[in-house]
Amino acid sequence: MLIGDKHNYVTCLLVPDFSALQPIAAANGLGENREVWVQSGVIQSLLRQEVSRLTEDFAEFERPKRALVLSSEFVPV
Repeated sequence: MLIGDKHNYVTCLLVPDFSALQPIAAANGLGENREVWVQSGVIQSLLRQEVSRLTEDFAEFERPKRALVLSSEFVPV
């Protein structure tokens, strides 16, 4: 989810596909705790690269400047 309306920059809220991240987490000794995974520099770097790839055709002002990786599904209130 991208958030940026009426803000100076776009922020990205990410809920990764944890089943896809499991082999990467295992290869990096991150255990089974999703909280540990989302705080891992390896996982965050991978996700940042993926966001950059997916938004490469966006205008510069549309690209996320910050990202927050969530360990569970985002539920709007």
